[in-house]
Amino acid sequence: MKKILLFIFLSLFTFCISFICINDLEASQNVVLTPNGTEVYGGYISIDDYTLEQQQNKHAEIIAQVPNVELVYPATRRFNCLSYAFYSQDCENNRFWMELGNEYIDDGSYVDSDWDEGDILCYRDNSDPERILHAAIIVANPNNIENDNGSLNNSVLDEVYAVSKWGYYGVYMHSVLDYIKYTQTNYQLTCYKPKTHGTIEFSSEDLIKNNVYNIDYNKYVMYKVDLIEDQNYSFIATANNELEIRLYNSQMNLITNEAIEFTDNSYMLCKYLNSGTYYFRVSYKSSLSAGVVNIRVRKLNNELNSGLVIDPRYENMQGTQISILEKEVIDSEKSYYSNIITQGFTRLIFFTNGESRLNYYWLSSDESVLSVTQYGTVLGKRVTETKNAKVYIISKTDPTIIYVLDFVIVPYNGDKIIINLDMTMNINDEEDVYIQLNSDVPYIFLQYYTWIPQDYSYCVVDDFGRINAKKTGTVVIKGTYLLNNKVEVFIDLTIA
Repeated sequence: MKKILLFIFLSLFTFCISFICINDLEASQNVVLTPNGTEVYGGYISIDDYTLEQQQNKHAEIIAQVPNVELVYPATRRFNCLSYAFYSQDCENNRFWMELGNEYIDDGSYVDSDWDEGDILCYRDNSDPERILHAAIIVANPNNIENDNGSLNNSVLDEVYAVSKWGYYGVYMHSVLDYIKYTQTNYQLTCYKPKTHGTIEFSSEDLIKNNVYNIDYNKYVMYKVDLIEDQNYSFIATANNELEIRLYNSQMNLITNEAIEFTDNSYMLCKYLNSGTYYFRVSYKSSLSAGVVNIRVRKLNNELNSGLVIDPRYENMQGTQISILEKEVIDSEKSYYSNIITQGFTRLIFFTNGESRLNYYWLSSDESVLSVTQYGTVLGKRVTETKNAKVYIISKTDPTIIYVLDFVIVPYNGDKIIINLDMTMNINDEEDVYIQLNSDVPYIFLQYYTWIPQDYSYCVVDDFGRINAKKTGTVVIKGTYLLNNKVEVFIDLTIA
């Protein structure tokens, strides 16, 4: 292991950021996984964060000691330096305080590096080198310093810049030496990068890249993928047995592992990606499998959507965006063929040549704002502001045939929508009875509503719309649409 011994003999600072312990936090125990699947223990932080005044005071404390650092994100108690470096640099959503961090290195997910930009720099305890006291991400190494000889001096370290979380304080950009000055501690420095088996580089002219790798028993292959263009991409791996494929971002956070499986043991991930660095990991599902894997990374052709149509102006071929939300709109002003969809409503996609939609796989680029069924029904999820998402439509027989459609999901700002339906059931029915919806509702799946009888003495209704009748009579069941609270369904139920 490449190391630097730093002996800085200064009086010990009364507060050392590095020794904050997970036991000091009101956190529920939790784990995250390394790229190789090893459990990393820590805590999920649910406590309230600092006020603005407290954040400003904490920043002033840091600046008073090390004036040259630059604040990247204000003081927070939600995550620590290890979590920021190894787990997630999403400061708004990271709530994991990591205990050790050695797991990423011990299981081979990360290997020694030469201080390149993006690598993780670990400040280790000089008396206990196995212990990582602090971790930072290198962002600038202008002189391409490598730590081969283990004797870099302080002036050299002052030229290397990193970003890291400083204990209960903020996230700072700083020289490597700044943090040492602040904590006034002796360290061993070691640097790591994700373990890869090759690099796939995409130029603006490239459409597809092919690689072949022989995976041994209980092993995997990890490719670094450099993209210079914001675009839709597909990642495909083909072998003689079942595979597991994963896509990570530059921080080694999992983007997706939900692959489409084809009959020839091909597995595909589709995603719209911004330019940058990504990691594509492929392994056999069984430790008893081994062999050659063909890997393809392909830039998707956005022009391959001319054979599709959204909500065409034909009878009964529109989603609820038109059939319900625009029911009272004159026909000439209805949004036929539009890709704009209001939260909680649907659009329908068809092939202009009449091809069956069941011949294709249907994927959403962001399930949190848009979903799509195997029949080409696109549903806008609940949003508070305008969002964008894509639908990928992939041939089940030829994974090179991929259509891409863009959708815009917008909030609903209209009046309340009331839908009244009638229903009858027999109290002696032996089979389960469910609430019956029809095309008058924005989405027909019962679990997307909360169901509450106005009188529980007549019946109760579970989360999936199953009715348990208790006595005969008439009762109204109110359903509130989870994707749009302004949509309410009233079921006038007669129990005979």
